[in-house]
Amino acid sequence: MTLLIGSLPPPITGQSISFSYLTNLINQGRFRIYNTNKTSFNFFNYLDSLLFLPIYILFNQFDSIYFLGSRSKFGFLRQLPFVSIAILKRIKLINHLHGADFKEFYKNSGFLRGIIKWTYKNVDTSILLLEEMKDQFKAFPKMKLEVVPNAVSKKLENLDIAFPKENRILFLSNIMLCKGIIEFLTA
Repeated sequence: MTLLIGSLPPPITGQSISFSYLTNLINQGRFRIYNTNKTSFNFFNYLDSLLFLPIYILFNQFDSIYFLGSRSKFGFLRQLPFVSIAILKRIKLINHLHGADFKEFYKNSGFLRGIIKWTYKNVDTSILLLEEMKDQFKAFPKMKLEVVPNAVSKKLENLDIAFPKENRILFLSNIMLCKGIIEFLTA
């Protein structure tokens, strides 16, 4: 059995929509879903991930765990307890990276770097959005890397869009450095 760990909307983010698509496609008999975004209070969600999720993994049997890897210190510390339990129980770990800044996070992680290295040396597979993102895990040569492009809603596949003659730009992302806001403003 595989445990899928991630946040479901709301709020609507690229990760939550992608995780929602995945959870809607799976066979519930072979998978368990753990929503890390159960309340609108981040503190309670953080506490749930630190305490209840590791206990859930400790007292249940899983062959593999799929999780959306974090690229921040607080996010990593939130994941460390459940990932550590999975490593100790020798559960296969599948990380899904939704950003091109893991390498930078790892390089600048300070005192956490050794713990991050131990953690990701034990990740079996990482899923990336683009072939070009494989360098994010160059420090972990034994990790298997798979490329799975971002999901697109079926509703948008055959959408006929007529663009006006004016030049208009729409920035569809969070306003963050890693999402290209500086490049957008420069353009």
